[in-house]
Amino acid sequence: FLPTATIRKIIDGLAMNKLSVLHWHVSDSQSWPSESALFPGLADEGAFHPSAVYSVEAMKSLVQYALQRGVRIVPEWDMPGHLSQHAMDGASLPPGCKGTNAGLFGAVLDPTQNSTYDFLSSFLGEMGSIFSDPYVFLGGDEVDPACFSQQPRIAQWMKQHNMNGSQLENYFWRQFGERVAPQLPNKSFVIWEADAVPIDIASLPPRSIVDPFQSPSAADAFIEAGVP
Repeated sequence: FLPTATIRKIIDGLAMNKLSVLHWHVSDSQSWPSESALFPGLADEGAFHPSAVYSVEAMKSLVQYALQRGVRIVPEWDMPGHLSQHAMDGASLPPGCKGTNAGLFGAVLDPTQNSTYDFLSSFLGEMGSIFSDPYVFLGGDEVDPACFSQQPRIAQWMKQHNMNGSQLENYFWRQFGERVAPQLPNKSFVIWEADAVPIDIASLPPRSIVDPFQSPSAADAFIEAGVP
C-alpha cells in the first residue's frame, strides 16, 4: 500500500518528465486495498489494515489529479492468480486453488463457477466507472496450471470435462470473453505474457493486448533456441 500523497508525487514526477501513463498494480496476493461499494468485504478482509485502503472517492480523486497533469491511470487487478485469499473470502468467492511458490503468486479464482464471472462483471464494471481510461490490465501471469488439481471439486470438474490445468486456464479466458467482456464494451484488456505462460492467445477476450515480459533466464533460453 502506498499513501495517496505518495501516488500524487509519482504522478507529478511523470508529468515533469513528460510521461503520460501510470500503470497502477492496485492489488496483489499480499493485500487488496481498493474499496468496492458492491463488494465491501474485498477490502474489509483483504487489506493490511483499515487505514491501508483506497476509498472509492480517493481513487476518483487520483484519476482526476492525474488527468489534470496529462497522465492516464491504467489500473491492474491481476487474475485469475495473484489474489488475496482473505479478499476472496470477504467477497464470498468460491475457493479456487492456493497457487504456488509458497503463496507468493497468491490464490487463484475458480474458473468452473458461474459466480466467478458474475463477480468479475460487477466488480470491473464498478471500477470502470472510477477509472476512465479505455484500458484495464488483467494480469494473467504466474498461474501454475497444476494448482487446479489441488482443489478436489475443480479436479473432479476437469475430469468430467476432459481438461487439464492449462486447458482450464484457457477456459477461464474464453469465459471471460463471452461473459464479462460484453459487460465492459468500452474497455480493452491487457494481459501479461510472462516467460512460458500457457495461455492460448486465441482464448483471450476480444479487444485484448498481450504485453510480454521475460526473466533474464527465460530470455536467454529463447535466444539459445533461436526464437526471435
